[in-house]
Amino acid sequence: MAALTSRDEAAKLKEEALKKVREEAERIVDEARRKAQEIIRRAEEEKKRIIEEELRRIKEEIEYDAHVVEARIESRNTVTKTKGEIVQKLREKVVEVLVGLSKEKRRESIKNLLREIMESEIFGNEKIKIYVVPEDRQLLENVVQELGLRDRVSELGVLDKDMIGGVIVESEDGSVVVDNSYKTRIETVMRRNMPWINRELFG
Repeated sequence: MAALTSRDEAAKLKEEALKKVREEAERIVDEARRKAQEIIRRAEEEKKRIIEEELRRIKEEIEYDAHVVEARIESRNTVTKTKGEIVQKLREKVVEVLVGLSKEKRRESIKNLLREIMESEIFGNEKIKIYVVPEDRQLLENVVQELGLRDRVSELGVLDKDMIGGVIVESEDGSVVVDNSYKTRIETVMRRNMPWINRELFG
């Protein structure tokens, strides 16, 4: 009976020991699981923080780049506008000088421009029509007489006043036209000399 009691006692102690081991194991597993969950939670929070920080940095960088591009475009537009205004003032000054020419200088100018066209022989022996602005009509008649072109001219016409001055010559059938008006000459000279103007005025 005593031996049985000892075996029972031993079994009981063993069971209690196993129970404690299981409880300790469960506690350790629970603690490990809790720590693992905490680590995962912190990792997720850190991941979220890093992503948000990166998105914020990218957004700021994009906004900065956009501001830089906008500033550059605005600066370029301002420079272009300023250049345009200066070139326009230069053009207006040239027009002012031409409009202010004395009658004698206008006559000489018309004569030179008309002679330049006729010496090119672009019209051969064809009859021609010559056009000038209204105020130069009488001057043109004198120039035609001086250059001995009376027999070549079939018509002396007038141009719109916005052509400023100069001459336009065309063949009798209108198939060939040479524009030596001041307006066209100014635009041609400005266009050809724009690189020089840009270099001299804007560096």
